[in-house]
Amino acid sequence: GVWRTFDYINSGKVFGATQSVAINSVAFDGTNLAAGAYLDNNVYRSADPLATAPTFLGSRGLKEIGIDDTGANDQIQLQFAGEVLYGAKQGAASALSKSLDYGHTWNDFTLIDSGLGGYPYIGAGTITDTYYTASGDPWYVAAQDGGETSVYRVSMFATTRVLCIDGTLDLKLRGAPDDADVIYAAQKAGTVIYYTADGGLGRWYKRTAPAAIDDIAVESQGVIYIGSGVKVFKSVTSGFTWGIPVDSRVTVSIYSLLSLGENQLLVGGSAGGVTYTTDGAASFTKTFGAGGTTNLLVTATGLAPGDSIFAADAGSNAVYRQVIGTDIFFLTMNVPAAVTGTIPTNTGLLLTNGVLYALTSDSGNVTRAASCHINRTLAPTIPVTHPALFWGTRFSSTQTMAVAPSALKAHAGMGGSIVLEAVDTAGMGFLPYDMPLYFDDNVALAGPALIGPTNGTRVNIASPLTGVPANVNFTWERMSLATGYYLFIALDDGFTEMIGPPLPVGTVALPNAYSTVSSIQPGSSFLPGTTYYWRVATYLPLSSSFSETRSFVVQPTAASVPTIASPENGGTIDSLSPAFSWTPAAGATMYQFQLSATPDFATTLVDEQLASAGIAPAVALDRGTTYFWRVKALQPVEGDWSTVANFMVAMAAPAPTPPVVIETVPPPVIEIPPAPPATVVEIPPAPPVEKIAPAYIWAIIIIGAVLVIAVVVLIVRTRRQV
Repeated sequence: GVWRTFDYINSGKVFGATQSVAINSVAFDGTNLAAGAYLDNNVYRSADPLATAPTFLGSRGLKEIGIDDTGANDQIQLQFAGEVLYGAKQGAASALSKSLDYGHTWNDFTLIDSGLGGYPYIGAGTITDTYYTASGDPWYVAAQDGGETSVYRVSMFATTRVLCIDGTLDLKLRGAPDDADVIYAAQKAGTVIYYTADGGLGRWYKRTAPAAIDDIAVESQGVIYIGSGVKVFKSVTSGFTWGIPVDSRVTVSIYSLLSLGENQLLVGGSAGGVTYTTDGAASFTKTFGAGGTTNLLVTATGLAPGDSIFAADAGSNAVYRQVIGTDIFFLTMNVPAAVTGTIPTNTGLLLTNGVLYALTSDSGNVTRAASCHINRTLAPTIPVTHPALFWGTRFSSTQTMAVAPSALKAHAGMGGSIVLEAVDTAGMGFLPYDMPLYFDDNVALAGPALIGPTNGTRVNIASPLTGVPANVNFTWERMSLATGYYLFIALDDGFTEMIGPPLPVGTVALPNAYSTVSSIQPGSSFLPGTTYYWRVATYLPLSSSFSETRSFVVQPTAASVPTIASPENGGTIDSLSPAFSWTPAAGATMYQFQLSATPDFATTLVDEQLASAGIAPAVALDRGTTYFWRVKALQPVEGDWSTVANFMVAMAAPAPTPPVVIETVPPPVIEIPPAPPATVVEIPPAPPVEKIAPAYIWAIIIIGAVLVIAVVVLIVRTRRQV
């Protein structure tokens, strides 16, 4: 027990009065008291040790120092250093541990006994799984050494054993994608699940699954799925309660589960077959193509129509693909073997940042040891079967990375890289323990940095006599330790009009001291007056994304002027729809043709651009009219107009005079009838002429004169009154 004494007052037992509790050590900071057990790994604490009847509480379950070594006395040693309480134990799972709450919770941080001893990732025993948060800090390791099972938390350079369990468990680690502190450790082939919401530093909850676990997937802090046989179970209470099982529709059993977001779960079968759900495991959809005949590792771009599902066959090097919403069977993408030997088998598959990775291992042969490869494609969704060129392969010898179900993990690295993680269960071929390894893929998401020529550079003509452009020196910064590059040159920025296949550069290993790469291309490769686009990507040992795209312009030479051919200048033609031709200008790829009825071409009948040195325009000309035409080169260099040529459309020929036909006609017969008898006309004599008396005529003349004079007088008098 724990005894207390005040100066001369007799000692009194303040803990363990009713039961025998063997105490190995005590630590007191003046306020808080901690007592370490002798027989087991318990630590008792009291916040009121000076009270008449102080209260003592034990350490939190699953957060003690190591485990209780039932075959030996743990003999806990305690010591305060400021507000931190340190403790240590002996025996199985011994360690130096510390508590920040006066002995309530403990975390082992050094001198940890597990496997062969030492650090958790050197001598941790058999590593059963790893889990990496999105940023890679922290990350977790589950391992067992035949006596106890531990979960380690690694952050920066600090390693902490946050969970230690008596016995040998095959723990699989999963975490919530939106919370780095939510971790689940599930016992494969068992029913035990450990759950923490604080990174394991403060508390673990022990849950019981409704069936033996084949795999586990975590959607969020509270929503998890387990696969058991062909059934999927769902919990929305962090494993505290479970829903009814739902048939996943795979054959034989479930091999792998992958959560892709809220209510979205992807299932890989143990004998081929992939299914998925988008309603939180209420129902499952079976994909059109099964793919593979053994265990399948699965991943996907999403689970909506048009998304792609990928499945890697753990019994071969085949990777399959299917587009959701179509009847397209999985398109095979065989991961290549990097060296001659046995065909590798897939042990890991993941899709991150649009890059598909497949981890393979093989058993070796008589000429070499077993090996593994990191394979990846930067264009996993192109709708064709991938040739080997699409896969980049990194060879790693004497390593076996096969932690099931998927041995490959990833997280974001520094500078935008992708860090791949896997466990070498062969100890790198010479170490007697498992070893977590990483590969920093710093060329997947970025391309080489270009140096020159700068964007828009004008390349001069080397010799005016030959018209050949100067050589172009393409330079870029060496990317990581890449030794092989492709130089792409095209006539458009989409690189659909390549001027040739990609040019391999630096196929011979470059010394590490080389910081730049250069490729000089002869000027004869380029045409004057043409704009070119270029970019670079690595292909050895892995392909990279493309660099930025730059352009350069070759200085044009003087454009030659086309020579008029037909119709001849000043000629006369008969056709109303003539064809025109001219002598091609050297190097010209495009011409402009004009036809007009006036020599100044103020208006045109035809104005077209064409690539050939001739045209038959759809135009109807008038006869007797003179027309004018000209042509000039437009591309690659615009030249001067040719000589203005003219021609006349001939008038229509006069119609021929019809022949005169003379017919002999017999003379007419004219019959004259006899004259009728003459008519006798009698004319009576004229009547005698009546003579007019002269007096009567004079009377009439006088009367008329008088009337005229009267009228004149009246007119005169009327004007005076006005």
